[in-house]
Amino acid sequence: MKTELFEILVCPVCKGPLSYEQVASAEALRCFICNMIYPVVDGIPDMFPMDSNSERLTKDEGWDAWHTKLSNFVQWRRRTWDGSARAEKLQTNISDMNERFSDFTGLKDSSKKIIDIGCGGGGIRTLLGECRYYGIDPLLLEEHHYDFSMVKGIGEHLPFREGFFDEAILSQVLDHCKSIDRLVEETVRVISASGTVNIMQYIYEPGTLLDRLYKRLLRVYYSIKGVKNLDTKTMSFDRQELVSFFQERFEKVTFFEYSSSQVFIKATGWKKNRK
Repeated sequence: MKTELFEILVCPVCKGPLSYEQVASAEALRCFICNMIYPVVDGIPDMFPMDSNSERLTKDEGWDAWHTKLSNFVQWRRRTWDGSARAEKLQTNISDMNERFSDFTGLKDSSKKIIDIGCGGGGIRTLLGECRYYGIDPLLLEEHHYDFSMVKGIGEHLPFREGFFDEAILSQVLDHCKSIDRLVEETVRVISASGTVNIMQYIYEPGTLLDRLYKRLLRVYYSIKGVKNLDTKTMSFDRQELVSFFQERFEKVTFFEYSSSQVFIKATGWKKNRK
């Protein structure tokens, strides 16, 4: 594991300092305060606080439901990225959207320390140019080479020192988390007071013509494929709900509507004493 990464990690549960341990070829991190042990596999620390040694979290039934959605997402990802022409076209559209989002953030070649929460394979990193990029995600991609500082973990319990990062990215993450409030609070904790939370998020406008058409096409598609629809999202937002959420919590919020179903948001100035 990279020394630089170890120096910024803390226990995701109690935020205590960690010690590095190595027995034979096995690496692990141990919390000085709560004594939890986090394995390091192929140089990537597993800071997931839902293992059997963390009963404080597994007792919350909400995490069980979240874990089910996560398993569904793994299946959905395998089904979607199948190498077909449809998958290639979707990937092209996503790449175009990511490029527009990277322009929106203003982080290209910024040399800032950036944490990408829910980073996947770190695809957006290639668009940011020169920067100190770090990623965290509860899912590690199979046979993927992570050429950046990567951690396995969740946004509601970030294993990083307070105020270490300059900027944060939350790309298509809010509808997969268990608690959006906890996620945003933890994100604000690990960035500087002047830092920005940069969000790219799918929005859902129920009852519209587009929504009804999409659902109908989806039913036809799954019927033809002979597979079931996988419920992967823990929550959904319409445009106003999402913007209002961030306006209530931040002093300055910039909003850009990329499409009828995708929005970009920049939020700065956390309202510490908001009611």
